[in-house]
This record gives sequence, C-alpha cells and structure tokens, in this order.
Amino acid sequence: MKKFLPYILILIILSGIFGIAVRVQAQVNCTYDPDKNTPNNAPCKDPEGNIINESGAAISTKADTSYHLLAPLPGCTGTKEQGCEDGKLVAFNPGGAGKLGEYLNFAIRLFIGLCAVAAVVMIVIGGIEYATSELISSKSAAKERIQGAIFGLILALGAYTILFTINPDLLNTDVDVGSGTLTSQGEFTIADLKTKIITPGGPIIQSSIGTTCDYREIVKAAEQSGHPVTEIQATTMSCIASMESSGCKPVKNFNWNSGSSANGPFQVLIQSHSQLFENPVCYAAAGVSSGPLGCRQRSNLCIKASNNFACSSSVAAQLVLKQPDYRDWLVTQKPCRNAACIRQYSPQLPAPKNVPQVNMAGTVIGTIPNIYEYCNIR
Repeated sequence: MKKFLPYILILIILSGIFGIAVRVQAQVNCTYDPDKNTPNNAPCKDPEGNIINESGAAISTKADTSYHLLAPLPGCTGTKEQGCEDGKLVAFNPGGAGKLGEYLNFAIRLFIGLCAVAAVVMIVIGGIEYATSELISSKSAAKERIQGAIFGLILALGAYTILFTINPDLLNTDVDVGSGTLTSQGEFTIADLKTKIITPGGPIIQSSIGTTCDYREIVKAAEQSGHPVTEIQATTMSCIASMESSGCKPVKNFNWNSGSSANGPFQVLIQSHSQLFENPVCYAAAGVSSGPLGCRQRSNLCIKASNNFACSSSVAAQLVLKQPDYRDWLVTQKPCRNAACIRQYSPQLPAPKNVPQVNMAGTVIGTIPNIYEYCNIR
C-alpha cells in the first residue's frame, strides 16, 4: 500500500487543480410544451441568447460563459474582467480575457509549488522516521522516502527550469499565434501558391500580391477606367488571367495568324471588343493622350496597349460587368480551367449555363448546359 500512496496523492492534487472549475450557467436551449409559456428545462437559453428562469422571465441578457472556481486561487494579477478579485483567480473565460490558456499557465506554476511543498513534507516525515526509529529497515525506508522526495522535487523544478531557459514560450499554453507576413523573392504566379484569406464573398488570393497577377492592380485599373469591380471579382479575374497567359504575361493567341485577335494577359478579342479599349487606362498604356487606338484594324498602338496588364484588366472588367458569370472566358476550347477559377474564387455565383461550346477553329459546335457538371467541378 505504501508503494501506491505517492501516486494516490499525485492524483488527488491533479484532480484538485484541473477539476476545480465548474460552469454554473446553463447553456442548453429552452424547450416548451404547446400549452405552456414557461420552459421545461429552466434555467436555459432562448434563441436570442437570454437566460430564462423557471417562471419564464429573462434573468440575463447575455449568457455567462465563464468558469467559476469552487475555491479561489492566489497569485492572480489581472483585472476583474480577467477573473481576478483581491489578488485571487475566481473565474476565467475560455473565449475572452483570462482565457483557458492563462488559467493553465497559472495551474502549471501552482502545481510546481505544490510539488515543492509536498517534497518538503515528505522530507520532514522521512527525517522524523529516521530519527525516531531504531530498526534498520525503518531507517532504510526513511532514507528512500527522503531520496524519493528530493528526486521528485529536482525532476519538477528541473523540467520547468530547462524549458524556461530554452524558450519561455514552451511553458505558454495560450495557442494565440498572432499574425504573420509571407514574403517571397523572384516571380511566381497564383498557381504556385495557394495562400488565401476567406472573406464573405469568397477567398482573396494573397499570393498574387507583388506578382504580375496582382489582384489589387486589377481593382485599380478597373476603377481608373470608370468600371470598378469588387475584390472578389478581381481575384477571380486574376486567376483567369494566370490561366489564359501563363502568369498574366503579354502573349498573343496561338491562332493569331489564323484569324484570332486574342491578345494580352486576359486574351481579350481586340477586334470584337475594340470599343472597350477606348479608355484612359489603355490610352496611357499606349503612350497617347486620346484615341482612337484602331483596335478593329489590329493597329500596333492597340497591340501595345492590350499587352499592358492594366489596360487588359480595364477591358476585362467591362466584360465582367456586362456578363458577371465570366462566360467570355468559358467560350474556348478548354473552358474547365477557367471554370475552376470561377468556382473557387466566386463560389456565390450559380453555375454558368448554356455556354457555347467551340472547337479548335473557334466554331460553335454545341452548348454546355451546366459548365460545372461538364467539367466535373463540385
């Protein structure tokens, strides 16, 4: 029995530390009988988050999500909002100030202190037993008790000291890692990195920032041309341009010499959409103060402007505003890669329907009823 006594004491101490908190407020939803106005399971929470008592009255307009300790713990230096009163920890809120990580940090320090106290007590008991007993076996047991207490104290203090010396954050149980910055050297496209931030409309491609496909440049160009788009639209356009020109580069369409006039980062048909190039952004890209740029005749001035990312973005923005489902980039021989961009970065849009299907020559050969089903995109 003596062999198991130290382990029993350790379990009691751990149970006292980590089982000391209890939630006092009910967090269950209220249930009612059809013929009653009072809840069956009070105190409970109504749909608005109010705490309802047995009589059906609201006793609180905000649910208490704090854990209240059965016995206060000393050594608290925080504010009352953090659960400290008179230098003692009386409560903590896992989701707010004085959260669970801070409580566990305090519990670790308290546990080390209790280990020290327990070790001293065991040393004193062992010393008394060694001094008062004349039996060799009792003296031997007392020495083992003292040695075990000293070893346990060294183990507890040594582990804490080593971890604190290496890095104090190793003893910090708060998982809040804060914010960080991602930097990169060299050119890359949005297809290389998948870092993104989720927003209400869809994800924003952070990895495009600083590249040739920077979605912020699309927003800027669209605004300067008088046809502003949202960040979600600009993000989708950035993905499409990356697919169309392998990184938003000034390239001609592979069928340029066979009749196609697709040119630039967004591969816009400059002859079919010649009027869209007549805007201040494209004039600046072409190095002139006014038009016309002669895009219908594929003039060198228009080709120079359409190769510019800002000009191509301003024209693409006008196309998106006219047809918000981005179908101008789905009428192609390989529509699925652009459809994937739309699905990923504009998830709020319904699937583009009845999209013309074309062959390698650009001839319409049919209609795609649902582009996502056609491309097996979910």
